[in-house]
Amino acid sequence: MKRFLFSLIILITGILLVPAQTDPKLDKQFEKAVAFYESRKPDDALNLLDKLLKSDPGYIKAYLLQGEIYADAKKDKSKAIAAYQKLLSVDSTAYPAVNFTLGTLLMDMERYGEALLCFSKILQNESIRIETRTESKKNMQICEFRNQRMLHPVSFHPENVGEAINSTGYEFVNAVSSDENSLYFTRRAAQGGIETFFVSKRNPVSHLWENAQMLPPPLNSENTQGALVFSPDFRFAFITRCNARDSYGSCDLYVSKRIGDTFTEPQNLGEVVNSPKWDSQPSFSGDGKSLFFASQREGGFGGSDIWVTYLHADGSWSTPKNLGEAVNSPKDEMCPFIHPDGRTLYFSSRGLPGMGGADLFMTKMNADGTFQKAQNLGYPINTKLDEINFIVTAHENRAYYSRQTSESNPTTDIYSFELPAEVRPEPLLIFTGRTFDSITRQPIGANFEFIDVKTNQQILQSYSDPKSGKFELFLPPNHLCAVNITKPGYLFYSETFSFEQGDSAKTVFVDFYLSPIQVGEKVVLKNIFFETDRYDLKPESFAELEKLAEFLKKNTQLNIELSGHTDNQGSTAHNLTLSQNRAMAVYNFLLEKGISKSRLSYKGYGETQPVAPNTTEAGRQANRRTEFKVLGN
Repeated sequence: MKRFLFSLIILITGILLVPAQTDPKLDKQFEKAVAFYESRKPDDALNLLDKLLKSDPGYIKAYLLQGEIYADAKKDKSKAIAAYQKLLSVDSTAYPAVNFTLGTLLMDMERYGEALLCFSKILQNESIRIETRTESKKNMQICEFRNQRMLHPVSFHPENVGEAINSTGYEFVNAVSSDENSLYFTRRAAQGGIETFFVSKRNPVSHLWENAQMLPPPLNSENTQGALVFSPDFRFAFITRCNARDSYGSCDLYVSKRIGDTFTEPQNLGEVVNSPKWDSQPSFSGDGKSLFFASQREGGFGGSDIWVTYLHADGSWSTPKNLGEAVNSPKDEMCPFIHPDGRTLYFSSRGLPGMGGADLFMTKMNADGTFQKAQNLGYPINTKLDEINFIVTAHENRAYYSRQTSESNPTTDIYSFELPAEVRPEPLLIFTGRTFDSITRQPIGANFEFIDVKTNQQILQSYSDPKSGKFELFLPPNHLCAVNITKPGYLFYSETFSFEQGDSAKTVFVDFYLSPIQVGEKVVLKNIFFETDRYDLKPESFAELEKLAEFLKKNTQLNIELSGHTDNQGSTAHNLTLSQNRAMAVYNFLLEKGISKSRLSYKGYGETQPVAPNTTEAGRQANRRTEFKVLGN
């Protein structure tokens, strides 16, 4: 307990105002009340002040001390506010700086409109110290921001995920599967200790979360750990380990690879990514190229900042890059979550304009890789308490986050809610299925590469599980994508997919069958394009042809025949010539890429080898194709 005795008021105003003459008997009562307060007897002090004010309601020093006792000793802000308001109603000129104390209390009570009036009175009084008026101006900006947010709340109906997940300690949400049937989180006891990773499964009948189970090693270990996150396809897990033997700083980032249902021992990401400072809270992008994380390393704006590092084709990481002042502030930015759309980043901040504590924000990535000015998710998603770890499902309409339990309790629970439309990410194409051996029908692991056929730029790279063959990929909208699937010892597979911008995510289930390399096997090159009735290769074909050249360079024993095919529209002779010229165009491209003429031949078959009826446009389109056949192995 501290002693008030008007020292704060004198400090704030810079002047000592002499109140009107008072009754000596009342002065003695007041001094006795002060003594009670200093002796840690606030109730006795308040009883005496009540009696004093009944005798003289205009004894303003008593209201001043009442306010101090209620705010400091009794932790009753409402009664403290009432005492200061009574003082100002009796005499607003004796202690004008009380408006600053009152405004601060009103801010704490989220009564921002009233607080604005108090701080405006401070600014109007030039006798008050400049430091206090400067702080009042800052507080007015905060109050105006928060008042507007409370006057225009966003749609928000949070649901506690329940006691199967939440405990009396801390729960931090880490990841939710795309089907929302598995929730991964970190738990820490209220009294501290090691953080442990858990998973809860949704009951298929009741749709309620079942009792959480601790994740097995190696993700959980004897090291202090936290901040578990998965790549969107759940093929990789990134975690933070602290004070490990192979760490470069207090806490470092690690990665583990999933094979089947188990994860490999986490490996330190190395000294390019990790620093001598605290590095934590990773989030991996859906295209498999970018890792966002929070760090206290040198070169930031202050506190912890959000940084990004890029994964190179050779498996190395780039030097981390700070996301800049559109995202970071002099205080703490933390818990980044990059949505699988690859553009929308959510994070928590204590430094950007907010509702108090740690607030949740969203920003969008520009085409050049920079980020737009961060946007507060609004009230009542954000409150005066801490809102931290935040994730949005792949279907973009539901969010999960961790929120402080109460003002007096710093522990956190996990909640979920439907995300307002204005802060949702971009809709996605969720591409899921399995890869198989076309002969044995057994699952195999294979590599995926998605290329924008218009720009010839890689959009995404990933792979299917080597045991189950399962894959789950997330593609951004508005792309015509060429997908190439490869595995050593197999012919590569190509396909074309298009996904236009829509109102919500779309899921496509496809199983792929890869053919082992053997004589007589054929591959349709589905991303080879020609103008109608012409044989000039369109630029959109180059990505597929580059892959074919790469495949032949890796399999130097292969000899192939390139073949052109048409539908039955037009004369037979014309179709034969057209198909021959198209096959030759591919042949010439491969020669230019260094493939030996002795390994290549080409032939046009015209309309003689249809793979579908020519009675429909879809059938005719399937018949207009370019293939290659293995002649020798």
